[in-house]
Formats: sequence, C-alpha cells, structure tokens
Amino acid sequence: SPNGGTLVGETVVGFDEDDAYRRRELGTGRVQFIFDNGTTNATNNSMPVEAQTGYMFFYAILGGQDVYTTDSRTVDEPT
Repeated sequence: SPNGGTLVGETVVGFDEDDAYRRRELGTGRVQFIFDNGTTNATNNSMPVEAQTGYMFFYAILGGQDVYTTDSRTVDEPT
C-alpha cells in the first residue's frame, strides 16, 4: 500500500456483543505488522517473520482510512 503495509481485499470481523456472536464487514483495508516496541517498516515484506509481534489494521472509508486496531496485542481474546 502507498500508506505502508499490505492491502487487504475483504475483511470480516467477529465479536461478542450482548452474549451473541456478531459479524461486521469492513470491506477493503490494509494490515501493517509491528515490532515489539510498536514501530513498523514501510512494507511488511521487509520485516522478518520472527520480528513480527502484532499488527495494525486500517479499513477504507469514503476515500480515506480509519483505524480498526493500532496494536493487535491489546485485543481481548475469548475466555
């Protein structure tokens, strides 16, 4: 992507809300891998796999992008 990271063609996320599983379709976007200290490289393919500790995800909105998560390591997992 010109903004860094890798373009994603279709994104669907799942989450729990009111004790029910919900889906949200976010459409296109980009994912950018992050180092342990939260920094990134301009392109994902220039970051060694062993150095990747999480990702950022942005989704497309009206000619721009919005942040879905700035650090996947802070996303809660199901219990």
